[in-house]
Order: sequence, then structure tokens, then C-alpha cells
Amino acid sequence: MKLKELCIVIFLCQPQLALAQLSPHPEDKQRLEQKYEEAFTYVEANEWRKGLQSITEAEELAWELGDTLKMVKTGRVKAQMLQLCNETDASLCVYEQQLPMILRYKNDNIEFLKEFTYVLQGMALILTFKADYARALELQFLNLKAKEIIGDQEEIAAALNNIGLIYYKQGQYYQAIEYYNKALESRTSTENVETICNR
Repeated sequence: MKLKELCIVIFLCQPQLALAQLSPHPEDKQRLEQKYEEAFTYVEANEWRKGLQSITEAEELAWELGDTLKMVKTGRVKAQMLQLCNETDASLCVYEQQLPMILRYKNDNIEFLKEFTYVLQGMALILTFKADYARALELQFLNLKAKEIIGDQEEIAAALNNIGLIYYKQGQYYQAIEYYNKALESRTSTENVETICNR
């Protein structure tokens, strides 16, 4: 099955729920938060399939409640978990599904802009592994621009490092070294923080 067909299948299989209920119950919001946190508990225990199930349930609740930011967050985390399960085509498709909502709100809300960077970063990583370096590089430069707007130096350094990696994979060593050096200059601490899934 081709990627575009797979994306259509996943999109059609997603719950076609009302975007907003007139009066959502507080316990529904609480259940959403519980499922969202439960997913990360499973990730920390390396039980990615269970995490994927929990985040899918959280995503359904977000759609039922009409919580746009949670729709995007749960969708993005679902894509990250699919990545962890080595389902890269499905992951890429889910990432792409988040973009319309993110693009609509990213200029008005910093949280959507952060989600934009996570989605771009995830997509670029998959494309790098697939050796689609031109598209991966394009996404990483968009990611860098968004991270510069946010102003987080550690995240800027990570984006610069990822650009260097793509140049290295292409055999463009001069550019790779240039971006690695920029990444080193950008770092504000020497602490190495590895994040499997962003909350």
C-alpha cells in the first residue's frame, strides 16, 4: 500500500466525532488527562503498544471534547509512538494530519508553535531514515525558524545539529561541520537530555 493510500485509510478510520460538545463533563476532561499521562507511563516502561493504545483513547476524548490543542498533542504523541513501534509510514501520515490545525493556530498560540516544531522534527527524522534528505532538510530549516521564534537555545542547538546530520548523510561534510559548530555555539549547557516523546 502506498503512503498516500495508507494516510487516507488512517484518516477514514479515525473517529469522526463532533468537534465540540455543548457542555463537556469535567470527568471527561479528567479521563483525557489520565489517558494522556498513562501513555507516557507506558513509554517510560518501554511498553510502546500499550502507550499507543492509551494515547489513541486520549485522542478520541480530545475530539469528543473539541479541545483543539489536545487533539494536536495527542495526534502528535500518537505519531511519536508509532515511530517507536517502527510504523514509520503510519507515523508520517499521522504527523501530516496534525499540520492543518497547527498552521491555523501557530501564529496566535505559542503552544501550537511548539507542537509545530515537534511535528516537523518527527517528520524530518523519519525522512532522514528513509534517505529523503531534500525533504528532511527543508523541514529541519522550518523547524529551526520556529525554534528561533520560541527562543529556546537548547532546542535551537538540537535543530542545528539535526541539519548537520542531514548534510553529513549527504556527504556534504563542510556544511555538516558548519552546522555542528553552530549547534555547539548555541548550547547553553553541557547536559545531554534525551527525550523519547515530548509531553
